[in-house]
Amino acid sequence: MQSRIMSTAPPPGNPPSNNEQKPEDTGPSASISAEAAMDVTPDGPPEETWDDIPEDIMALNTEEISTRTRLIDNDIKVCFEDI
Repeated sequence: MQSRIMSTAPPPGNPPSNNEQKPEDTGPSASISAEAAMDVTPDGPPEETWDDIPEDIMALNTEEISTRTRLIDNDIKVCFEDI
């Protein structure tokens, strides 16, 4: 047989309703949301243009560009093998 111990205190009631609105929070969380609203960092990388490509590279044909790309890739592989 189990015995149950019951409290003699009445159960907590609902808090009295307050029809007034709470004042706006001015704590740390309010300042964080203001900082987030003022975020001015760019959304993505800058737009790419052809202006930064040297003229001698622009004059190359497709085969010459592919050859240079392979040579650069091989140089990178050799550099990482030494590490």
